[in-house]
Amino acid sequence: MIDFVHPINSYESWSKHLEPFSTTQISLRNVSPEEQWVNVWGANQGNSNLGKAKFFATNTYPQAIQFNPINKAIYVVNQLAATLQIFNKNGQLLNEIILDHNNIPTASPIDIEINSITGDAYVIGSLSNLLYVVSLNLELTKTVALSNRPFSLRFNSKTNKLYVQHLLLTTVSILDLNADYAIVSLELNSVQDGIAVNDAKGTWASLSNQAKKIQIFNEENILLRSFEISLVDLGSLLFSKDGEKLYAIIQNEKKLLTINIVAGTIEQSVPFDNQPNSIHLGKGNDLMISTTAPNKIIELDEELKSVSELTIAIKPIQWTVNVQEGIFYITDAINNKISVEESNSISPIVFSDNYKEALSDFQHRPILLNHLKVFYSEPNQMPLIRIGTKSSSGKLKKRLIALHKYHSPQHIPTIYDVTEIKNEILDGRAFWEVLVPPEQSMTMVLYHS
Repeated sequence: MIDFVHPINSYESWSKHLEPFSTTQISLRNVSPEEQWVNVWGANQGNSNLGKAKFFATNTYPQAIQFNPINKAIYVVNQLAATLQIFNKNGQLLNEIILDHNNIPTASPIDIEINSITGDAYVIGSLSNLLYVVSLNLELTKTVALSNRPFSLRFNSKTNKLYVQHLLLTTVSILDLNADYAIVSLELNSVQDGIAVNDAKGTWASLSNQAKKIQIFNEENILLRSFEISLVDLGSLLFSKDGEKLYAIIQNEKKLLTINIVAGTIEQSVPFDNQPNSIHLGKGNDLMISTTAPNKIIELDEELKSVSELTIAIKPIQWTVNVQEGIFYITDAINNKISVEESNSISPIVFSDNYKEALSDFQHRPILLNHLKVFYSEPNQMPLIRIGTKSSSGKLKKRLIALHKYHSPQHIPTIYDVTEIKNEILDGRAFWEVLVPPEQSMTMVLYHS
């Protein structure tokens, strides 16, 4: 008679063997159409993929700020220093342009726009009454005289024009870049408070709380439509990407107003738990809106429903965003700094709610791994994990684990019983890199002591 002996590493044996161990289960979902390498653990090295913040110093009283998508640099306008500083994404100063050489600068630059075609930057001095043109080479190449007290400008890539509003005037100055910055003044019969442009259609809009109206113009500055806005005061005017809607914040109310330009109607306002103050376009048709008390940046989908929130330390009054990388740059005028906030909410990877807690626990109370189970929401042709650690001296070690050899045929969907990680320590230095297929979820169950 032949005795059959089950191997000690059979699935049944492993299940029984793992019963005494503690377990931690996390999952991550790739919402993008492309595969993603994702950093997991490694809290000491900042490899956790969670939101993190840092600062870099500026001149006196930074106000307006813009991210330049052409050279990936951050442009900061310092009002009291009368300078424009350009930083790379690591906070290193690339150049500083002095806009006013007086001992006591009085130019008072307060707004900036980026030419999305050439990468040029445009800064307005509210007291010098000048437009400063800065090339992609980070050089001041031109100044243009403006009417009294300019305070807001917008660039329209469809018309290749700049639209400037003035604090005490009822006109909008329109500068034609194709005609050497020739200026046309458009009389609107009331002081203006905000301006928006739509690059898709070339239309633009101007807001006047004094006149209680929003006016929309075509490329030739012909009035297309006017909306009465009742008794409310509005701010932060913004077109949707397709140009069919306008968004505006209702000041001193926790609401976002939407205007359907196609239907010619003011739609019902969208309420918030806290006061919104500034809105930007996000990926696709998403919006990003900043709020105060508490300080947050909220991502909204096309239906204006919240899909993610990022809580930050300072008030996000003046800010810009690198949409592709999900990095926010926020001016801290009192402390002469720029706060840099990164959010995995804009990242294509979404972690399970318990990941942050587990990350902190393992950082401060390291665990000894005994076993790892990995499974995916759909079949995966390349199930890979890199295990790594970084020593106190900075030496980095990594090794690649191909999960195919740990396939458990007893299960559908496929489960990988990874024995190779036995006796690995997870602490603040150890990190993993996992490959997550497009639009799939990955779950990991850690058995540890």
